[in-house]
This record gives sequence, C-alpha cells and structure tokens, in this order.
Amino acid sequence: FNNYTIGLEYDLSIALCKTAADSLVGQGIAALIVGNHYFGLQEFDDSVKYFEKAVEKDNADAMYSLSGFYFNGIGHIERNTNKAKELLLRSAKLGNQKAKSVLDRFFS
Repeated sequence: FNNYTIGLEYDLSIALCKTAADSLVGQGIAALIVGNHYFGLQEFDDSVKYFEKAVEKDNADAMYSLSGFYFNGIGHIERNTNKAKELLLRSAKLGNQKAKSVLDRFFS
C-alpha cells in the first residue's frame, strides 16, 4: 500500500459508514465513525449530527463524545453541563469507563 491507496480506502470506508449511518436502519457504530471523522476535520456541526444519530442507537461511545460538546460548548452547541452529565450517566450505565471517570472527577 502507498499513501494514495490508503487515502482512497479511508475515503471509501467513511463513505460506506456514512451511507450506513444515514439509512433508515442506521448503525450506531457507523454514525460514531463518521462523527469522529468530522470531529477530526473540525466540522463540528456534522460531527454532532452523526454523534446524535449514534446516541439514538444507544452507542455509549457517542454519548461520551457528545457530552464533551455540551461540557465545553463546542461548535453551535452551547455549554450545558446538565446535558453533558445526562449523556455521561447514560454512557456509564452502558459500561463506558471513560464516562464513569469523568463523572467521578467532575460531578461527584
């Protein structure tokens, strides 16, 4: 593989995940992957859109990621620590250890 081939494979993977996330039976993990992709590009509105889709599918990692938007007030999301805590509690209840750590550190 060269960098060009890897880039094409990455782009194809993101496109396939986006298609899966946008489908009527959208997959939480696919939406999480696309949300993380947009976060890395600092396209926060699109990132939130896909994290929210993953949250609708009870994806604990997406709940954790989205809580950061609310905790810090990123993009068009205004700082809302209550919403952040709600997402962290849901994520922790589903077994996300990072969410449990944040809850212990900031909300106990």
